[in-house]
Amino acid sequence: MRIDLIDGSSAVLASAIAGVDGTFQIRTPTPLAEGVYQLRYRLSDAAGNVSFGPSADFRIKTTSPSQVPTLTLLPADRIGGWWSTVTNTLRPRLTGTTDPGNIVELIGPSGDIVAQTTAGDDGSYLIPYPTDLPVGPQVVMVQVHDIAGNPGPSSPPLRLYVTKGRAKAAVLSAQWQGRFGPFRARPTSRSAPSSPGQSLISPQAPRPAHSGSHPKPRPAPHRPAPHRPALHRHAPPRHSR
Repeated sequence: MRIDLIDGSSAVLASAIAGVDGTFQIRTPTPLAEGVYQLRYRLSDAAGNVSFGPSADFRIKTTSPSQVPTLTLLPADRIGGWWSTVTNTLRPRLTGTTDPGNIVELIGPSGDIVAQTTAGDDGSYLIPYPTDLPVGPQVVMVQVHDIAGNPGPSSPPLRLYVTKGRAKAAVLSAQWQGRFGPFRARPTSRSAPSSPGQSLISPQAPRPAHSGSHPKPRPAPHRPAPHRPALHRHAPPRHSR
């Protein structure tokens, strides 16, 4: 039995002879170019009988994705501004962009693939974390490959901070991102700082430096003695005899 591999225009791409058990293998003599093909096989025996098999569509793609995928925390699961990666959701949703149709694999803090999805026609994707993340700092990333299995680049690592409670998460968001500097003490006045990160505590006046090894003692402040009213005693009158 002779088997011919033909394309949509009935051009023969390759041929093979089936074995005694009816199996065969066909390999094209030259590599096919990238693109979409509609192929089917044609069977012919020694008597000249011809039959055709069903057609199949497939795509050949040999180039790997070149676009570096983006990865960020979904705004609805974020505590703080657009720059924040603090979340009070133990299973946060992650989003980003890549080439349309790419397979996106989510890599957890342990380095294992924990979930995957397919990018849409606009290249966007959304992956919910499948299990509860431990409270504390966590690092995740994504890697992509196309439908043919060609690997693409990985995203930069995304550093998350997972916590419980929205109020605590809001405080951690400011400290985690370093946007407002370290925590400050409670202000002693109602005046606001002139610039972000400026301490709200009024600084004390610096003490003057002394040239000697020991500072000069300060004189004791003069305090007037308390006023005490004088007491006048009158002698009793003397009587003459």
